[in-house]
Amino acid sequence: MSAYFLTQPSGTHAINPKRAKEWIDAQATKIRQQAASDLITCTRYITTEELCHAVRRLVYRIYTEMDITTDVVVYAGERSKSGWVVTELAIYYIREFGFREPKMVIEQFEDCESVAQGGNTVLIFDDVAYSGTQLGGQLEEIQRDCGKTRLIVALAFANRIAMDSLVEDGWPTLLVDTVLPTIVEQVGPKRAIAMLYFFSPYLIGQPYVSVYTDWKIADEPSTFQKVLKYGPVLPLRYGWPIDEDIACEWLYGYYRSGLFVTKMNVKTLPDVLFNLVAKQDGNFGHVDGTVTRFVPFINGCSHIPPPMSYKAFIFSEASPAYPPDDVPEDQLEISKQLAKQACWEPFYKVPRNVGGRQRRHQTKHRKTRRKSRKNARD
Repeated sequence: MSAYFLTQPSGTHAINPKRAKEWIDAQATKIRQQAASDLITCTRYITTEELCHAVRRLVYRIYTEMDITTDVVVYAGERSKSGWVVTELAIYYIREFGFREPKMVIEQFEDCESVAQGGNTVLIFDDVAYSGTQLGGQLEEIQRDCGKTRLIVALAFANRIAMDSLVEDGWPTLLVDTVLPTIVEQVGPKRAIAMLYFFSPYLIGQPYVSVYTDWKIADEPSTFQKVLKYGPVLPLRYGWPIDEDIACEWLYGYYRSGLFVTKMNVKTLPDVLFNLVAKQDGNFGHVDGTVTRFVPFINGCSHIPPPMSYKAFIFSEASPAYPPDDVPEDQLEISKQLAKQACWEPFYKVPRNVGGRQRRHQTKHRKTRRKSRKNARD
């Protein structure tokens, strides 16, 4: 079996510094320029090569540190998700190291008795946990249907809020190769609030990170998807009121995880937001201007959207307030299509089988030649 990721380009979609500066300088006020600059600074671009090294290290850790004495079942998830090819990559490295191969690779937990038979260890591999919501839902289903079987979740990249949301009472065992700092950890609560106000105002405190990869720019609320893809220059007249409840919810994820937010910070958020917007930006209240200029700043992103309401552009289907009552349906439809449009084709969606076998397959415990492991931590 070959690892599909190993054949893919790496490092071809970095941020273009000149275009990024043009986008920052085009913002109308100093605080917007600071927020745009912070977004560029906080954005983490993950290359295919980095993912390969991370998965290789995770495989080595699992088989040398986790004391696995039972058969292993790997839960690969849906073929249309990136977790499938990350699993493919992990199995490639399992064979490279000469570790005992998984007994079974499955897409769904259809037969819990078979999966857990003999106390099997279940492995889940994935690329990035942005908020932990999607993976957390899968873990809830597994626990509900199969109980707390021995489960190891191996993530190449994750932030502390996502990690905190995935583990409850010590289950499952969570391994993360690289911990990504949140925007609050990088620039502090006040400047993070400005980033959220201008570039993600309707997602109630998300995204926690600004991240994209060689294989995709994730959907909202995982990252600042449409801002990263299109580089909108905010209209001069832009602003909307923040009440205390919304302000407190914006940083609730950080407060829950103990990241830099105290009770005093939460209580004073409305004043912080008002000062940021009213005093520094000069706009406050229900103002929805038209965004007429876009400066895409990521190599590979070149599509220019039509002029449209900024609220329509930035509003996401992931927002709890979707759809907004004051935005024309035709503009919302354009916004939805912009969210779906990819800067480059997600290569992980090419149809393949892990190991070229059926959806669920048994693998013989082949005696593979053991290769040197001294470079496993590279």
